[in-house]
Amino acid sequence: MSSPRLTAPNRVSISSIQFNEAGLSTLRSFLGDGTVYQQFKCRFTSADFTWFASGMSQVDLDFLHNSFHRLWAIARETSGLMPNERNRIRTNLRSELKTLLFDMAALLDKVQGGNTLILHTDGTVRPGKPVDLTTIKVDIHILPHMLQRRPGVDVVAQLV
Repeated sequence: MSSPRLTAPNRVSISSIQFNEAGLSTLRSFLGDGTVYQQFKCRFTSADFTWFASGMSQVDLDFLHNSFHRLWAIARETSGLMPNERNRIRTNLRSELKTLLFDMAALLDKVQGGNTLILHTDGTVRPGKPVDLTTIKVDIHILPHMLQRRPGVDVVAQLV
């Protein structure tokens, strides 16, 4: 027996939503935004992001070396009318995603007693700047006490 096709009020099926502003809104239309959602909106937003992240590390791993993955363009789609509004929406989406990634790493570290190191660079550098360690902005997640206890991580400490 097959399951019924779930369709949101905007007529988008749950199986075709994609990770961008519209996809997050469509997912939320399935789940609702009542009182409990409003009270814990930040946590539910994180849960919405994980809907899209689930299984990502295992599928669709091959793409051209000098190009962006197809999700790069999909995630850039916004409802913003003006360029600065579109940029703000995209920046917020990426910022929330990075925060969730670092939160998940911190949870893993606390639950397992380990230490996760995440180094993330955006896909670009400032116009006219060379691509090297001095010009690339790096977002780093590491537990601060690990930098203090392990002298062998000076390279990471310098990046931080």
